[in-house]
Amino acid sequence: MNDSGNFYSNTYYNYNYGIKGFVSRQEIYYTRVIVLTAYDWQLYVKSKKEKQIWQTQIISIGGSGDLRYVFPYMIVASEKYIGRSTRGKVTVEISEFDSRVREYVQSD
Repeated sequence: MNDSGNFYSNTYYNYNYGIKGFVSRQEIYYTRVIVLTAYDWQLYVKSKKEKQIWQTQIISIGGSGDLRYVFPYMIVASEKYIGRSTRGKVTVEISEFDSRVREYVQSD
């Protein structure tokens, strides 16, 4: 899914200053989604039936389309909510300098 926003600006001739111009700028925003679903493993082993226990949806909107960069932040931001009921939407902000993110990033 890809969301984008546009910004347009016009400047017209002003006889006092002699300035004129046109600026066009397009910004692209990406919607990133992770869906985690847990099933009852013991029930599945015994009966081959799938019974969902919980599901978490992690949604992020921003300017980067590089999932290798974004997903670690999404996981860190959602860690304390995975497998728990939030009874609704929760908004979490995380710093790009959060040290916990390094645990998820593969180093060469």
